[in-house]
Amino acid sequence: MKKLSNVKKGKIGELKAKTFLLENGYKVFENVCDDDGEDFVILHDNKLKTLQVKYALNLSSFKTTKRIAFKFGNTNTYCDLIMCVFDKYIWLIPKEAIKSKNAFNIYPYGSNSKLNKYLIKS
Repeated sequence: MKKLSNVKKGKIGELKAKTFLLENGYKVFENVCDDDGEDFVILHDNKLKTLQVKYALNLSSFKTTKRIAFKFGNTNTYCDLIMCVFDKYIWLIPKEAIKSKNAFNIYPYGSNSKLNKYLIKS
């Protein structure tokens, strides 16, 4: 099987995120130009929020570290929420909960990740 490019991986993550959101009552709006890190805008409970999607797929290091490392391509990324997609797990994390400007870790199979309180699908 041919290795997927980062762009294709990102699109897969966005499609999985959109599917989940639509199935759970959110309205999803496409972003015409993603210069600042907003993949799309969502509407839920009469509130508009910008969303950045991070997707992890088949991580070789995950087998030993049990963590998923997510990185921001643009350190000036602006968004209200970050949706992380890995395997059957989805987190919806407020941007202010992530202290780093360029990367963060999630430990999906343990309780040692402060970000697990934002897990919305497992």
